[in-house]
Amino acid sequence: MTAISVPSATKKLRLLLRGETENHVEIGRYLRLLNTAVLQEAIRRSGLTRRRAYYFIAISRAIDDGLISEASVALIGWVKARALCAVARRTGKPVPKADILSALRSSKEKVHNQSMVKAGCECRSSITFTLGEGEGEELRELLARFGWSQGDGPTAKTLALLAMCRTANQIR
Repeated sequence: MTAISVPSATKKLRLLLRGETENHVEIGRYLRLLNTAVLQEAIRRSGLTRRRAYYFIAISRAIDDGLISEASVALIGWVKARALCAVARRTGKPVPKADILSALRSSKEKVHNQSMVKAGCECRSSITFTLGEGEGEELRELLARFGWSQGDGPTAKTLALLAMCRTANQIR
């Protein structure tokens, strides 16, 4: 197998991303062919986020391992498929057809939460956001003021965020 250069990988990735219908499985399979250095640089240059790239890779692995079908992914979309694939990977069992049908009728957040509960995690809702440069450090400092320290887990961080929100509501 010949090594794929960064420019050719970036070009191919941009073509896949610009296609009429973005084939997430094909993108994931292509990304899996790249070595780590080329993968990181191609992701950066193509405009694809790292998180999304790794989700595509995880979905393509789940399909290749027989945990979910490519048709199911196309039907429910990559966001819902990612949540179902994560549970399938943890349990080692294929995604049940009932879960795929349920995902068709549910919101993305509901699918994520149901999947987390099936995997044994308690999750009522989730919030995802991206911080700009310098904002991460500022947030860590604020969290520390509300009882969170660097070594604490996500539950402590969530409690500190809730304390910040409650304080902000009292100030208003």
